[in-house]
Amino acid sequence: MLHAVATHLRHGNSSELSRRLPPDLVKILFIDIFGATQNGYLSMKDHTNLPDTVAVVGLGQMGGSFALALRFHLPGVRLLGVCPSPDEAAAAVAVGAVDEASHRAEDILPRADLTMLAYPIGPLLDFGKANLHLFKPGSIVTDLSSVKSSVMTALRQPLLERGVHFVGSHPMCGTEKTGLNHASPELFRGAVAFVSPEPGDCPSSTATVSELWRRLGSRIVVVRSEEHDKALAYTSHVLHLIANMSTHIALEGPFGELARQACAGSFRDVSRIASANPGMWRNIVAHNSPAVLGALDHTLDELTMIRQLIAEGRLSELEAYLGQGKRLRDAWFSEYTLARQESQA
Repeated sequence: MLHAVATHLRHGNSSELSRRLPPDLVKILFIDIFGATQNGYLSMKDHTNLPDTVAVVGLGQMGGSFALALRFHLPGVRLLGVCPSPDEAAAAVAVGAVDEASHRAEDILPRADLTMLAYPIGPLLDFGKANLHLFKPGSIVTDLSSVKSSVMTALRQPLLERGVHFVGSHPMCGTEKTGLNHASPELFRGAVAFVSPEPGDCPSSTATVSELWRRLGSRIVVVRSEEHDKALAYTSHVLHLIANMSTHIALEGPFGELARQACAGSFRDVSRIASANPGMWRNIVAHNSPAVLGALDHTLDELTMIRQLIAEGRLSELEAYLGQGKRLRDAWFSEYTLARQESQA
């Protein structure tokens, strides 16, 4: 199926939330999250220059989807790939995800006008540090990892010293699946794409990275890396830990086989992301541990409060808390669905 798709492409209400979350995080979460350009957070010009040659380092689900999306939306761009092994490089070319691929970074990086680093964050940092000398002077490097500060700290300045511009980015999409076989050219359509420039960065490089994501159907939100990492700790990283915790509680609890028979839709929905790659999530937590610990402390406070309501029989207050959660989630989902529909129109 992927081969057929790729071949074809080749050719052809916040006030309630603010009472429960830190004020600075509320500001982050509501900075133009559904694609408007108010408050000066985004300035985009349609005539932004786009790269002629793009290299994608790592062609798993996310990197492969990026390549396929470029193939569909910008068919004139030449696509190069860097893969961990010769077999993976050959497979990426065979399915049409890229025009050319190699397991040798020196074969690819010096020729790319823009490079997308799509490895998990640990290997991404190792790759970037080991190959700083190979990136083409004047080119742009970006990434799609869900932790921005560590990447910026490790790579931005060393690349700048070599005349290479680094602009971090992160699309809010993906699934618990991994590998090129789970890539899709539509993965980024309607998704928020965070772009994280630093003061003094080249404006045209930021504009190019932003425009590239826009061309793939994403909704651009420009945010500082530290703010991004704090927000993601709450909205993603801790939720992966909670999904795993829920799985342990349900399936390793005292009820054995009965628990397995009692797991249905609720367990399926809450535990889905527990199937994600454990090593990848170990790396994410390691590189965002201060923000994750802060979000975990907030989670523990909420759990303690809920336990106290139940223990003291304050069930009307519990119902009000649950009702508030329902309203928050329903309002978010309505906005999220509308934004995605508008972006796909």
